[in-house]
Amino acid sequence: AISLRNSATIGGNLGNASPKGDLPQPLILLDATVVLQSINSTREILVDEFIKGSKKTALADDEIITAIRIPNVKYTYGYYRKIGTRKANAISKLSLSALIYVEDGIIKDFRVSSGAAGPKVARNKANEAKLIGKKLEDIPALKEDILNTHDQTISPRAMATWRRNSTRRMLDYFLSEVAKGGDEGIIQ
Repeated sequence: AISLRNSATIGGNLGNASPKGDLPQPLILLDATVVLQSINSTREILVDEFIKGSKKTALADDEIITAIRIPNVKYTYGYYRKIGTRKANAISKLSLSALIYVEDGIIKDFRVSSGAAGPKVARNKANEAKLIGKKLEDIPALKEDILNTHDQTISPRAMATWRRNSTRRMLDYFLSEVAKGGDEGIIQ
C-alpha cells in the first residue's frame, strides 16, 4: 500500500473519477481546472465538468491530462473532514470540504462540497450564494436553510440517511465555529 500511495498522481485520481476519491472534492471546491491535450488540440475545463459521474469523465479517447490548475482562493476559515473505516489509508465513506472568506465582517465567499455522497462530488453554488454578502452574525439565522438545501445535494442511494445526517453535522459544526468569529485558519 505504501508504494501505491507514493506513486499515485493527482491526474490519476481525477481520471479514476471515483466519487470516494480524496482529491476531486477539494479541487471542485476550489474551482480547479484540468488541462487535456490531444495531438491536435488543448482544452481546459473545470474539474466539476471533467468528472461526469462515477468512473465517467469528459476525457476523449485521444486525450491525456497534462495539468491541473488550482486558482489562489482566499479564505478566512477552512474545513476538511473525511470519514473512513480506519484512521489511515481508508477509502472515504463520506467527506466534506468548506471554506468561507470574511472581509470586514462580511462574507465574501462561501463554498461547500461533499464527497462519497453520490455519483460525483456534491456542490450547490446557489446554496452557497445565500451566505455571500451576509454578516457573520447572520449565520445562525440562515444556517438551517443552508443545511437543508445542502442536504438535497446528497444522493438518495444506499445509506442516504446516514450520509445526510453526518454531512449535516459536519457542515453545522463548521458554520457554528465560523459564526463564533474565532481564530482564522483551518477549523479542526
